[in-house]
Amino acid sequence: MPSLEPSAYVWHSFYAIINAMPRFWPFRHLVLEDFLHQDLFSALMTSRFETALTRRNDPAKAGISSENERFNIPVVDDRAAAATALPALEALWKTLSDQRIVTLLMQKFAEDIAKRHTTADIPVEPALEVIEDRSGYALAPHTDTHRKLVTTLIYLAEPGADETLGTSIYALEDPKKLGPEVRNGARMPREAFAAVSRVPYRPNTALIFAPGMQSFHGVEAVAPGKTRRLVQFQVNQKK
Repeated sequence: MPSLEPSAYVWHSFYAIINAMPRFWPFRHLVLEDFLHQDLFSALMTSRFETALTRRNDPAKAGISSENERFNIPVVDDRAAAATALPALEALWKTLSDQRIVTLLMQKFAEDIAKRHTTADIPVEPALEVIEDRSGYALAPHTDTHRKLVTTLIYLAEPGADETLGTSIYALEDPKKLGPEVRNGARMPREAFAAVSRVPYRPNTALIFAPGMQSFHGVEAVAPGKTRRLVQFQVNQKK
């Protein structure tokens, strides 16, 4: 991949985040185009992720589920990033886990984080995964677990990809259909929600938000013959 100072990648995404205007309904979120530096994004798009992808959920343990068709490469620290033997993924990890990016994300969503956790002054640790959702995969409306402070989804879409593969955003229509488990990211019945928006599945487009009581999002069923690939970067509450 092109040799650039790592800070060039960091500052590109930093600029995108700090200048982004949020969308406020049904929850505060950012939708950013050209999120990663083009050299980094291009390197990711030519990486052979298929050599390292593994099924995220074991069907033998999870049972028949629409979520069984998700495959991933998890990265939680520098050692794990290096172990993938994928230079572009290691560069991505170093970019997004850079303290400048993590601090900015926490500041950008401080108000939302404080609503859920009473304070935004929380010890954090980053985590990242490359995700590939294959035909049949679907993810019902959910808010994300309590431990997730900021969620960033970055589409690794090819030009001209099916834009309907993007993440859907939902507004709650029938609160009576929700149980107490909603507070920790449990999957909720689709009939309780209206799909109000879908972030188009376009190259290098990012969706960023702080999970909260209204941050319902999900994925409609991936059509036969289609594949949805993305990066999920998390700023998590430290264990």
